Amino acid sequence: MRACVAIVLDGRVVVGTFGPTPRVVALDASTGAVAWSVAVTGGPPTADWGVASGALVDRDGRYCVGLPNGQLWVIERDGTVLDRVTLGGPVDSGPVLVRAALVAVADATGAVYLLGPAARSDAGAIALPNDAGR
Repeated sequence: MRACVAIVLDGRVVVGTFGPTPRVVALDASTGAVAWSVAVTGGPPTADWGVASGALVDRDGRYCVGLPNGQLWVIERDGTVLDRVTLGGPVDSGPVLVRAALVAVADATGAVYLLGPAARSDAGAIALPNDAGR
């Protein structure tokens, strides 16, 4: 494990893993049982490729996490991927909530992104737009 661990108020721990099957995983903090797991694709099935970004958790329990395939995902509490935004390079840094509905994150190209509200009103506070700017 190389990513930061997010501890959620509902008793879950969310973390990214490295290969050969990289994924974002939610565990029950009391039992260690896997609540959900989402596979990350787009890279080689090796131990050197995986999720290094820590997850940002909003007040409703959704997660925002950067991925080595250059995407930033918003994941619902049940593990459903709500949105994917493609950035310019691998995202190893953890996203930061600047203020309500504004997330900052950097990618491996050195670009820093400020991502604001999505057009979808049901996506919530950390929903990301299709018009992400640098």
